Amino acid sequence: MDGRRARRAVLVISVFIAFASFAIWGWRRAYGLAPPLWDEVAMAYGGVFCVFWFFDEISRQASIRRRERARVRPRPSAAASPGQRVVAASGRGTASVRLDRVRPEQEGMLQSLLDDLAEEVWALEGRRPPAGPDGAPLGWSARAWRAEGVHAFFILATFGGEAEELAGMCAVGAGSHGAEIRGIYVLPAWRRSGLGGQALEKLLEFVRLANLGDAASVRLSRNNARAQRFFTKHGFAAAVSVTSAREDEAAAWVTWERPVAQVHPLKWERSEEIAPPGATPR
Repeated sequence: MDGRRARRAVLVISVFIAFASFAIWGWRRAYGLAPPLWDEVAMAYGGVFCVFWFFDEISRQASIRRRERARVRPRPSAAASPGQRVVAASGRGTASVRLDRVRPEQEGMLQSLLDDLAEEVWALEGRRPPAGPDGAPLGWSARAWRAEGVHAFFILATFGGEAEELAGMCAVGAGSHGAEIRGIYVLPAWRRSGLGGQALEKLLEFVRLANLGDAASVRLSRNNARAQRFFTKHGFAAAVSVTSAREDEAAAWVTWERPVAQVHPLKWERSEEIAPPGATPR
């Protein structure tokens, strides 16, 4: 029996004793009989307990109300659209970011991030990601990217002197009119910390150093308002609609572009190991 049930049982028994003893005392007084000692003891116990319980309950309720008033309530936020994931701010401040090139043996780790990216993007269309020939989401296959020469990177982040952790991925490849950003994905726990913007700037610096083109572009769904705000904030502008073989998908995607000349030189580093999601490198 837990504490709450024990408290309730004692309360019920004590109140019953109080009422029963008072009833017996009244009945005997009505017939001119002296109440027995046990009845007087029970009546005294029940009366004292009821008075004690009354004041204890008042004190307990007052304490609950004080805690409720002192509790910090979360700030209200806008309701999420159907299929949209809502991510709270991490509250950890600004992260320090590095990009580390994905190695062939890390293809599985990259594909796991790409699966999550595809699921979020296609949720905005109200659909599940279509599968490609290798079973991976169409357009987000780590194996296909490696065959196409796409440059994929893990996003490594740290706060202050904390250990470096995997925070997401980004990738860029050569397109018909310059560099084409194939995706930027930040794990939910690392969002709202400025990490995505730092990763994008480092990726564009790689585009400049690798001579992949004078401009960088990215395909965004018309329904992906969050991504549009992100790339607009970092200098991209809508250019042309992307045609599709399917009429229901035609003009659903828009290419956003930015001149690579806007990129500021950044310091590049490389690590020998990268930890899987949720772990830290040794």
